[in-house]
Amino acid sequence: MKVRVRVVPEKHEVEVELTLEGLDPNLPLDLNVPTWVPGAYGFMQYGRDLFAFRARDAKTGASLRMERRGGSGFRLTAHPR
Repeated sequence: MKVRVRVVPEKHEVEVELTLEGLDPNLPLDLNVPTWVPGAYGFMQYGRDLFAFRARDAKTGASLRMERRGGSGFRLTAHPR
């Protein structure tokens, strides 16, 4: 797993790139944003602030289907968009 983070101050945004290798292309992958912070007692939906997300196969460059699952989750499948 490799993570690259870039702060874009003029947009008040953070770009995050996550690279995963060795996954079974026949199985969906669920990705979830935590809904809690240590020391806090409430649950937050930080995933709602994510936008312009996309996924691609690093070997072929093909776009992959990535859909929102609830307020803080995403499902990635190997099927092209």
